[in-house]
Amino acid sequence: MLPFKEKRAPKVPEKITQAPAWFKNELEKFARPGTNEQEVFTRYAFRLCGGNKERAQDAMQNALIQALKNHQQFERGTNMGGWLSTIIKNGLKSDYKKQQVRMRNDDDVQTSWIDATENPFLAIEESVSRTRRAERIAKMSAETQRAILAVYRLGSFKAAAAELGTSIANVKELLEKVNDQLSAVEGGHPTAQAAPRQREIIDDFLSEKDLETYLPQLTEQQRTVYTAVVINGKSYGEAAEIFRVAEGTIKSSLSRARSRLAEFKGIEIDMSTHTERLRSWFRDNPKTFREAVKGLPSYLQRVANLLIVESKSPTEIASLLKLPINTVKSQRHSLYQSLSNR
Repeated sequence: MLPFKEKRAPKVPEKITQAPAWFKNELEKFARPGTNEQEVFTRYAFRLCGGNKERAQDAMQNALIQALKNHQQFERGTNMGGWLSTIIKNGLKSDYKKQQVRMRNDDDVQTSWIDATENPFLAIEESVSRTRRAERIAKMSAETQRAILAVYRLGSFKAAAAELGTSIANVKELLEKVNDQLSAVEGGHPTAQAAPRQREIIDDFLSEKDLETYLPQLTEQQRTVYTAVVINGKSYGEAAEIFRVAEGTIKSSLSRARSRLAEFKGIEIDMSTHTERLRSWFRDNPKTFREAVKGLPSYLQRVANLLIVESKSPTEIASLLKLPINTVKSQRHSLYQSLSNR
């Protein structure tokens, strides 16, 4: 006889086993990596969870399980993506309300940087507005975009002006024009329109896809403070109270987060410029381009063919080659360095 009880496999709920095959096949598109449905579903969950990747994955898994349990509520032929979005949104709303109750009932609980739950509905509202602002900035001149990134990456108008080779007055004027144009998008001054949110221009520069890519690269403290203040609309004082730290700590963490985000965005813009230059080279003289690529390692030849010749995006390449997106971006950078002097 064994000295301990043998563990039994968890019982699968009968409702899940009874789900029809067509339903499971449709649902699998949202669970299988590499599909368009899964990518959209992931981005939606990531946005609702304020950039917290682990929470987003947990929320997606819970939503898929709830969908299987309640498959009889889904009408065949209707929009499963919309149905899953409602499930995940309601689940996060429930979690948010429960945590607010726990925080009210236990004032002695120390809130950590990672435990703060964001309001999913405010995140959705903010994402719609952010998309409009990011699209407007993306259409502005390259000079204006470089000025925005330099100011937030370097932390001052003076340092930005020195790097850009222009005057401080010109840098300030460029950013004032950005504020004016964003006011036209929102129907008023962007900062005032979003009160009490502490918004700045760099926040408007970042699209949903940018935040999905860059937020996980910040430190836990920077990411959580940025999410609380910029995405969830907390004031400096409210954020300081939530995390039990000084207001100055919130401001300094937010400043460092914005500096890093500006750095990431600047690198991405530089990469896009290099991509267009190489694609232009291939269009104008494909023979010399192919000869230059022949001397590269095989993995860089593969990236060059997909990125330059077939005009695939890094995301599409990652899906085709079944590689992490950061690996593809690293290979893209190596490709540009290898071809820069040719």
